[in-house]
Amino acid sequence: MRTDGAKVHVYPGWTAKVSREGVVVLTDTSGEVRARWSHSPNSDAQIAQASRFHRTGRYEVEVPGIGSAVVDNGRSKPRRRHHFDGFIELVGRRYEVVHLSRRRTELRRDASLVARFRSGRGGRAHLLEDRARDETDRLVMGLVLAAVGVGRPGWLEMQLEGL
Repeated sequence: MRTDGAKVHVYPGWTAKVSREGVVVLTDTSGEVRARWSHSPNSDAQIAQASRFHRTGRYEVEVPGIGSAVVDNGRSKPRRRHHFDGFIELVGRRYEVVHLSRRRTELRRDASLVARFRSGRGGRAHLLEDRARDETDRLVMGLVLAAVGVGRPGWLEMQLEGL
């Protein structure tokens, strides 16, 4: 499977695209680049899964015109799914990414719900509820879908990913 240029639709009009070099680019409805980060360029099997551009651990995402965001995608080797909860920090705001189950995730800011997501068949994520108050909230929603991912794998999948 050719992975160069693999695309995934994040939510209406937003897309994430990964290059063979491992750079993921998130674009909005107008085609403007909203965020960019590096994925592991040697993990072709993961890059081929277009719905899984996320990395575990803490890393920086370049946000053109703003600077950078810090994405913490949970513990690098958790034993339980609920240990994967993470956060995104952008322009002085801290957003909590709370994985409620294997298929459901909520994005919260200041304990208020910003969005609710659910993963479906084939790993595609769906936006169930949108309470975004501004463009920064929308950008973070895109980062949740493209850089973090919705829900968390079960125990067996976590063990296989750790190999």
